[in-house]
Amino acid sequence: MKRIMVLGFLFAIFFPFEARADELDLQKLINQSLSGEELQIPAGVYSGPITIQKEISLVGNGDVIIEGDGEKPIISVTETENVKIQSLTLHGQGNGDGNSGIHMKDVKNIAIEEVKMTNVTSGVKAERARKLYLSNLTITGLSAHFSEKGNGLSIYDSDQIEIYNTTIHDVQDGFYMERVEQLKLVGNHVSSSRYGIHIMYVDYARASDNEFQENVTGMMIMMTNNTDIVHNFIYDHQELNGSGMILFEGKHINIENNELVSNTVGLSLQSISDSIVKNNQFRTNQTGVTLVKSAKETKVTNNEFSGNIVNLRSDENGGIIHRNYYDDYQGLDMEEDGIGDTPYSAVQSFGQWMVRKPVYQYFVEAPAVVLLNELDSQTKQTGTVLIDEEPKMSMTTQKREDKQINFAQLIGALLLVLGLIGLWRKEALI
Repeated sequence: MKRIMVLGFLFAIFFPFEARADELDLQKLINQSLSGEELQIPAGVYSGPITIQKEISLVGNGDVIIEGDGEKPIISVTETENVKIQSLTLHGQGNGDGNSGIHMKDVKNIAIEEVKMTNVTSGVKAERARKLYLSNLTITGLSAHFSEKGNGLSIYDSDQIEIYNTTIHDVQDGFYMERVEQLKLVGNHVSSSRYGIHIMYVDYARASDNEFQENVTGMMIMMTNNTDIVHNFIYDHQELNGSGMILFEGKHINIENNELVSNTVGLSLQSISDSIVKNNQFRTNQTGVTLVKSAKETKVTNNEFSGNIVNLRSDENGGIIHRNYYDDYQGLDMEEDGIGDTPYSAVQSFGQWMVRKPVYQYFVEAPAVVLLNELDSQTKQTGTVLIDEEPKMSMTTQKREDKQINFAQLIGALLLVLGLIGLWRKEALI
């Protein structure tokens, strides 16, 4: 049975005000606690750094702030297991490499929940960790160039990692994962950073229901296999080299039911094989999908392409596209089966040049380019590298705004129905 130390009891009775940093020595209290104890810290501002090397729960009771010294991580957890850190605010000092929130090494069964980190170079770093559960974190980096920032969460040589409902902004990479197995990223939000997610050499990952906004690139997935990327909202990545999602050298990747909106490139597949892109929405991007060396058994199917300047483009290897909806398809459906009677040619001559020289995108609406594209559509001699033989005539996906319930309209309709029922009953009585 775990014993609970309530540190704020006497303070609450005799001194009903917030604790000062010099009233409690957190490191001393941790050292004196028994294995498995829960330390409840009363509201106040405390000095770090602190080190945890035993089984313990560190729980804030009220507004608890721990300030770093700018030289060491505010909290270090090393060579231990069964540690919980909850309901704290960690405030960094300066912009040095040591100005980080939490650093873990050689740990197991660690839970970090409802922790806020501000003015830190990096948020959470873990090395050789197993069974990490991180939830409801808020990480705010520095107002500086990406080269002077660290990552929101970086994890190396670890497995069984779960991260939920975490908000990160103004860092280098929101999530940086290298040599990780069994990774879950669910319900997170990353903005104003370089990459929202940057993972390398990862097996069996799942990223779902995340939101990435106004980074350079939303998701950078490299040398990764057996991955599900589903139900993410990725938008407003509009720099010259900006992309919603880039996949490089991977296989067995499922990209499904994502929304990629207003990006320079929605999705870039580079050396991807045995994978599928289905039921996604590519809307108002400069380029919807780019395929480079990704023709081998990688299928793009049942997606919606609308409002993009260029829907799809590829290198000479082409790709497999099948039964997508394209808003610029001009064919007919005489059989009324929902499938166009003529194929859709996705590749334009200029689109192929844009793959080779991305800077050419600035000329995409130039009169000469418009004329070239029109000649392509008339002569259809661009090559057959990207041809959809069965294009859809209508959209089958549902936009994000359509999923939201308009409660004002719902209440108004309900009141109208009740009013009509009341009027009918009144007339019936007369």
